[in-house]
Amino acid sequence: MDINNLSKRAQELWNEWEIRSLILLSLFLQILLIILGNRRKYHTGIVLGGLVWIAYLSADWVTTYALGSVSRSQGGSGTNCINPTPNNIPAFWAPILLVHLGGPDTITAYALEDNELWLRHLLQLAIQASTASYSLFKSWGKDPLIYIAIPIFVAGITKYGDRVLVLWLASSKKFRDIQSEEVDTFQSKFGENFQSPTFVDMSEEDLNEGLKFNKIISEALYLHEAHFLFKMFKIFYADLALSHSSHMASYLILRGKDATDAFKVIEVELGFMYDVLFTKVTGVCSTRTILRSISFLSSTSALVAFSLMVANKCAYTETEVIISYILLGGGVVLEIYGVIMLLLSEWAMFRLSLLLKKPWANAVYKAVHKAIYSDNNKRWERYMCDTT
Repeated sequence: MDINNLSKRAQELWNEWEIRSLILLSLFLQILLIILGNRRKYHTGIVLGGLVWIAYLSADWVTTYALGSVSRSQGGSGTNCINPTPNNIPAFWAPILLVHLGGPDTITAYALEDNELWLRHLLQLAIQASTASYSLFKSWGKDPLIYIAIPIFVAGITKYGDRVLVLWLASSKKFRDIQSEEVDTFQSKFGENFQSPTFVDMSEEDLNEGLKFNKIISEALYLHEAHFLFKMFKIFYADLALSHSSHMASYLILRGKDATDAFKVIEVELGFMYDVLFTKVTGVCSTRTILRSISFLSSTSALVAFSLMVANKCAYTETEVIISYILLGGGVVLEIYGVIMLLLSEWAMFRLSLLLKKPWANAVYKAVHKAIYSDNNKRWERYMCDTT
C-alpha cells in the first residue's frame, strides 16, 4: 500500500473520529473521577494518587480541547437520510462538554492550591460557555436537535458555576473570612450553654445537655460530636483562636472514650473537613437540592427528548446516535450515582438525625446506619506521616 494513501486514510479517520474520541474520553475521565475521587480520602498510595492526579489534570484539558474542536466543525456532512440536514451533532455535544467541565461532586480540587485558582475557573467558565453558545448559535434553526441542547446548557452552567463557588469558598482568604464571622457566634452560643467555668468535673450527661446532644439517638451521637469538633477545627485551620472553654469541651468529648471510639469521631471530623476543602459534598441544604434538581432534570429531559426525536427522524449516522445515547445516558447515571452518594454520606445522615421529633427519621437513620455503616468502615487512612 502506498505510504501516501495510508497517511491520507489515517488523517481522514482522525478527522472523522477526533471529536467523538475526545468527548468519549471526557466522559471516561468523569467516571474515573467520580469513582476514585472520594476514595483517596481513606486510601493512599502512589498508584491511586497518581491515577486521580492524571485524571484531574487531563479532564479539563481534554474537555476544553474538545469544545474548541466542536466550534470548528460546524457545517460538515454526515447524514444518511432522504432529506439530509447539516451535521449538528457536534453542536449538540458542546453543552455536554460544559457539564463535564463542572466536574463530579467527589473532587473539585486535588490539592489546596487548586482552590486558589477559582478566579481562573471563573474566567474559563465565561470562555467555555461562550464557546458552547457559539456552537449552538451557528446551528440554530437548522435542526430541532439544537433545542434539546438548551436544558443541557443550563445544567452545564449550573454545574460549573457550582464548582467555581465551592473553590472560592474553600480558598484561603474566603475561608478565613467566613470563619472570622462564625467564631464569635460559635463562642457566644457556647457561653450561653455553659455558664460555669469549671469543666474538669463536668459529667458526660451535663456536657451532652449543654451541647444539646441529649436528645440525639445513640447511633447518631458520634456524628454530632464529630461535627462539633469539625466546627472548632475549621476555626483553628483559619488560624483563629477559641476560648479555653471550647478547648475543654473537646477534651471532655474524647475523655470518656476508648481509642476505637475516639478515632471514629476524629475520622468523621477529618472527613467533614476533607469534603469542605476538596469536594462539593459539603452538606444537604435547599440550595444544594435546587442545583442538583436542575442538573438531573435537565439531563433526563434531554435524554427523553433525544430518544423521541431519533425515533421519528434518522438524519444522523448510527455511530453518532449511539455516542449521543452514551453521553446522555452516562450523564444521567452519573447524576443518580452522585445523588446516592450524597444521600448516604455523613452529611445527609447528620441532617437526618436532626429531625429529633420525627419517629420515622430515627427509624430510617437506624436502618441505613445498620445496613451501610459499621465500626470497621474506613473514613480515613488511619495514620499520619511525617513530611518534614
